Amino acid sequence: MKKLLHILSVVMLVACCALIAGAQGESSLTAQRPYKENEKIKIIDNVVYQLCEDKALGGKFYEVYDWFATPEAADNTAEINIVPEIGGIKVKAVKQDGDSYSDYYIPDYGTEHNYSVKRVTLPDTVEYIGNGLFSILDGVEELVIPASVRATGNLLYLYSDGGYGAGVPEYPVWTFEGMESLKRVTFSGSIEILGGFKNCKKLEKVTLKGDAEYIGCDAFYGCTSLKSFKIPSTVMEIGGYAFYGSGITSITIPASVKRLGDEDYASVFKNCKKLTKVVFSDRKASQLLIDLDTFRNCTALKKVYLPKSVKRIYIEPMAFRNCRKLTKIYNTDNIVRIGEQAFRTCTSLTSFTVSAKVTKIGKNAFYGCTKLKKVTVNSKKAAPSIGKKAFGRTAEGIKFVAKNSTAAKSWKSGLKKSGLKKMKVCYVKYVNV
Repeated sequence: MKKLLHILSVVMLVACCALIAGAQGESSLTAQRPYKENEKIKIIDNVVYQLCEDKALGGKFYEVYDWFATPEAADNTAEINIVPEIGGIKVKAVKQDGDSYSDYYIPDYGTEHNYSVKRVTLPDTVEYIGNGLFSILDGVEELVIPASVRATGNLLYLYSDGGYGAGVPEYPVWTFEGMESLKRVTFSGSIEILGGFKNCKKLEKVTLKGDAEYIGCDAFYGCTSLKSFKIPSTVMEIGGYAFYGSGITSITIPASVKRLGDEDYASVFKNCKKLTKVVFSDRKASQLLIDLDTFRNCTALKKVYLPKSVKRIYIEPMAFRNCRKLTKIYNTDNIVRIGEQAFRTCTSLTSFTVSAKVTKIGKNAFYGCTKLKKVTVNSKKAAPSIGKKAFGRTAEGIKFVAKNSTAAKSWKSGLKKSGLKKMKVCYVKYVNV
C-alpha cells in the first residue's frame, strides 16, 4: 500500500511539473490565438495587424502584431508577405509595442519556435522592427531589410520635450535573437541603429548597402559563425557587448567611432576567441578610451594597432586581460593611463614601451605576463604612480630602460614600492642603477 501511494505521489508530482512547465512555456502570443478583428485589430492572409498612434511617427499607423492569426496558420505557413497599408493607413512597424513606445519593453514569447516559415517579405513602408517577433521564426535563413527601416530593436526613447526619436539603446535588444537558421541579412539602405542579432549562431554575413550610425548593445553577441564584419565609417558609437563571443577574426575600428561601450555596459569584444588583429584607424579626436573588459579573453589576439594621431589614450581596467597570444601593441606613445589588470596574464607579451605621458599604472596591470622581459620607458621625468604588483610574476630579472638616470632611479624606487624585487633598471646607455 505504501509503495502504491509513493508511486501515485510521484506520478502526481510529474504531472504537476508538466502542467507548470507547459504554462511557463506558452508564449503570450500563442495564448491569444485565434484572433478576432475589431476596431484596432485587422487580419490579412492570417497576419495580425494592430492600429497604433503616435504624433512623432506621423499619427496613426499599423504594426505587425503577430505573424499568425490562428494556431493552424502557425503550423502551416511557409511564406509571409506583409502588406504596405490597410485602408490607406501605412504599416510602419513590426511589433514595436505601440501602447508604450518610450518604455523599456521586454516581450514575453516564452519558448515558441516556428520552423515552417522560410521567407518573410517586408514592404518599404516599415520603419521600425521591434523586439522578439522575428526571433520565433527559426526556419528563416535569409532576411532582406528594406531601406525604409530606421532601427532594429525597441530603440525609441522619450525626448525631454515630449517627442519621440531614435537613439542609442541603454539596454540590449532582442529583434532577431536566437533565430536558429538565420545565415544572411541584407540592409537595403542606411540605418540609424543596427542591433538585435544576439545568439544567432549560424549568422555568417551582414551586408550594409548604406550607412549606419550606431551599433547597439549585444548587437552580435554570441554570433559564433560571423567571421568578418566591416564597421561602416559612419558609426559613432558601439554599444556594450556588441561583439561579445562572436566569431570575428579581425576588426578595424574606424575614425568615426567615439565610444566603445561605457563603464556600466562595456566588454564590446570580450571572449572573441578567434580575433587575431585589431586596428584603430587614425582620427582627429583628442582622446580614445578603451573601456573595461573591451578585449578581455580574446585568447587568439596577437596584434593591436593604436592610432598615432590621438593625443591621449586611456586603457581601462582589464581591457586586454588574458589575451594570451598578444605579442605587440603598436603606437603606445600617447597612452596616458594603464588601468588595473589591463594586460594581466598576457603571457606572450615580451616587451612594452611606456609612454612619457603615462601618469598611472594600475594594480596588477602586467601581473602574470611571464615572458615580459623588457620595458622601455620613454621618459626623462619621475616615474608615474605604479600600483601594487603591477609587474608581479613577470620574467625574472625583467629590465626597465629609461631615458636618463633621473627617470631610472625614480622607476626603481616606484617598482620596489609596488612589490617587485628581481629586476634591472638602467637608462639608455645601459648603465645599471
